[in-house]
Amino acid sequence: MKPADIMQAEVRTVTSDISVSEVVVSLADAQVTGLPVVGARNRVIGLIVATDLISAQPESQQCRRAADPLEQTGGRHLTD
Repeated sequence: MKPADIMQAEVRTVTSDISVSEVVVSLADAQVTGLPVVGARNRVIGLIVATDLISAQPESQQCRRAADPLEQTGGRHLTD
């Protein structure tokens, strides 16, 4: 089996200028634990995953509150 056999063809992304709280909502909406981050030219500049949000300051309290929907959806994990 190859990654192409199990990957999601439609990739949801977030932009580098949104808030951490908005990232949490995007993760929950997509039911995933990680999303590519795109820059101004819509090119991938990084990846943000749920564990990155734990150390986010000062919005960490907002992240914990916003993470409740992600826990309720049983968010899918991105695989290597």
